[in-house]
Amino acid sequence: MSHLSPPARGGVHPTQLKCDCAAPTLGECFQNRYPQLPARAVTELFAAGDVLSAAGQVCAFTDPVSRRDEGVWFYRPIADEGAAVPPIRILGRGNGWLVADKPAGISTMPRGKYVFRSLTVQLRRVENNDQIVAAHRLDRMTAGVVLLTNDPQMRGLYQTMFDRREVHKTYRMVTGAQTKYADGQWHEINQPLSKTAGEPFVRVGEHPAASPALTRFKVVKGPWESVVGPVMEVEAEPLTGRMHQLRAHLASVGAPIVGDPLYGGLAAPEYGNDPQAPSTMPLQLLAASLRYIDPQTKEKQCFYSRFQNLLTAD
Repeated sequence: MSHLSPPARGGVHPTQLKCDCAAPTLGECFQNRYPQLPARAVTELFAAGDVLSAAGQVCAFTDPVSRRDEGVWFYRPIADEGAAVPPIRILGRGNGWLVADKPAGISTMPRGKYVFRSLTVQLRRVENNDQIVAAHRLDRMTAGVVLLTNDPQMRGLYQTMFDRREVHKTYRMVTGAQTKYADGQWHEINQPLSKTAGEPFVRVGEHPAASPALTRFKVVKGPWESVVGPVMEVEAEPLTGRMHQLRAHLASVGAPIVGDPLYGGLAAPEYGNDPQAPSTMPLQLLAASLRYIDPQTKEKQCFYSRFQNLLTAD
């Protein structure tokens, strides 16, 4: 398989299709690989010139598979939802990197049905740079600070900072009230987390393939009686970087984040739906700050989200 690919279009890179089926033509091979696509859609994909070789040559539906041993690349037929995305605020930039304030409701990276409505694709368009890649990830419904790289040569330098735990992240959230934690002191949750294939949530506790996970948190406001019931504002620092770590850990101590449909949050919408009914709320979780020492300049970098989208006691 070739590692080369045609250039991105509109901030979206093409997808590679390995031609390893028994079908005689590329079109039939494509239909075998993606049976969920109507035959007309496949025909239109080829007719539009959206199926290319690694060298960038347009492929035809009737081209024999034997001529494409290296596979082909195609641009997915995805609706352009770019106009529905709020403007992305840039908080800072340096040599090979930039920091953005991600709005809630868009994914960090293009995935599934959130391709154009993703931070990465929107920044590629605004910055006119298809090499922009996120160095870490926030959940789609989480707003806040994200570090990205815009130079492939610098990508590994900044992505590995997270593996080495050299990036200090602070989150703010509103959770269900637990008065025993309202002492202004830091508390720790040291519980492993595991993910089972096919389940959207993670499990807390000792399970097969569980990974260590450590969170420290403190109550910074409340508890108080809000429109959704008794809540408190929490500041938390994930000392490990597991999927849904803060959401699962806070729920495990009886303080699920407001608006969280997976872990029992107050006023949460039905899982899979964005808040619609007046009785539901967006996930009350904000990636509030990001701090690190720039590995190139050795200078301290510190960025704060400007979003103010959490419930307040005022």
